[in-house]
Amino acid sequence: MKPLPRSERPLVVRTDFSSEKRWNLLQQVLEPDERHSFTSYVEFVDDPAYRDVAPERFLELVSADGPGAGFLFVADRIALLDDEFPLVVLGLSRYKERGTTFRTCAFEVDAVSGNLSVCHMGFDEFAEAVDPDGVFRGF
Repeated sequence: MKPLPRSERPLVVRTDFSSEKRWNLLQQVLEPDERHSFTSYVEFVDDPAYRDVAPERFLELVSADGPGAGFLFVADRIALLDDEFPLVVLGLSRYKERGTTFRTCAFEVDAVSGNLSVCHMGFDEFAEAVDPDGVFRGF
């Protein structure tokens, strides 16, 4: 399997290809919005090579010069079927969060991405704040 592309922006990697309409809608939801204090500014990876790849497998696909962020978002089947688009957030850094996951609804991607990117909050703070169904919906 090919390595993930290098980007200074967090990646949103599509692994479910069952609905082009839902993928397009997710991209619209994640478009930067100046009305919020954070903006997502993510990079979308829409490559059938990643079809049905489990989030943990992406740890093997991150090259030494791979994605610049210490995390990525996975748009799997669960994320694309649900109206909240609960994306998997996967920790990529070499520290304790490597391989750790939680889900965040699409409307919180900007907060998660912004805070993790500048180390304002830790991965574990978001992971511990998920709702009983395992999805982060804000504090």
